[in-house]
Formats: sequence, structure tokens, C-alpha cells
Amino acid sequence: MSNTNENTQTKNRPTHVVKSRVGYGENVRFERLGVAFTRPTEGLYVKLTGKQVISGGFYLFPIEEKSEGQDAGAAQ
Repeated sequence: MSNTNENTQTKNRPTHVVKSRVGYGENVRFERLGVAFTRPTEGLYVKLTGKQVISGGFYLFPIEEKSEGQDAGAAQ
């Protein structure tokens, strides 16, 4: 029997958050669009959520590892 489920949950975690910039100037904010995973060979796999239309591109922000003392529910 394989450990596919275990490997998916523990080793294949997203490495980046995909976000789109909304607004301009002081009203700029970033809307979360999905996540990205590093591939074993090269490149990234981007998994978008929802059915949004993306115009103008998107940004990839690395997910920072959290230490045990940090709040796990903090927004990224």
C-alpha cells in the first residue's frame, strides 16, 4: 500500500501564495487567488481557486515557515 495521502499532506505543501493587486495608491490591497507548489524537477505548479478572471497578471509570495510561538490563524 502506498503512502500517497501522507506524502500529499506532509511533503507536498504549498511554497507560495498567489495574489492579485487590487486598487491603487493608498487603497492598494492583495487578493488571494490560490497557491503554488515547487516541482521536484523545475518550475512551479500554480493552483488557482474560484473562477476569477485575472487581467494584468498575479504575484507569487513565498510562504514563511511559522514557529510554534506564532499564531497559526494569522492572515498572510
